[in-house]
Amino acid sequence: MPDSLLTVRENLTIRAEFYTKDKTEIKNAVFEVAGATDLAEFIDRPYGKLSGGQRRRADIARALLHKTKILFLDESTTGLDSQTRKNIWKTIRHLQKESGMTIFLTTHYMEEAAESDYVIVIDHGEIAAKGTPAELKTQFASDNLRLSFTDESMLKCIF
Repeated sequence: MPDSLLTVRENLTIRAEFYTKDKTEIKNAVFEVAGATDLAEFIDRPYGKLSGGQRRRADIARALLHKTKILFLDESTTGLDSQTRKNIWKTIRHLQKESGMTIFLTTHYMEEAAESDYVIVIDHGEIAAKGTPAELKTQFASDNLRLSFTDESMLKCIF
């Protein structure tokens, strides 16, 4: 839990100090996650004065400071604008490829789930479906278009 009285930068710096004492590494880590989550406009503002979306971005930046092997994200991009969501996912994918990080994600955004290696859909606490996004799409989605005409001459005009 961040300190509401400290700035976002101070909160990130303190968190980074949990993982290294090297000042250059700390500064670089804070700079990298701040850029990835688009914190520049409010990085020197107290955490307690941020809007809900800004807090979410700061919280995600905090989680990304330590390049862990497993990262749990619980609806981490909810309430963020689409550009910030894209930037965060670009950073997470980069970290994942660079370090082999495994990410467990809960989300209501199907476009986020579609980028996953494996998906489990839970409905009312029960597993409703599971598989790769391609398997689930094949099993549950269809792209069929049915046309019916009362006047066959209209069919000739279309095709």
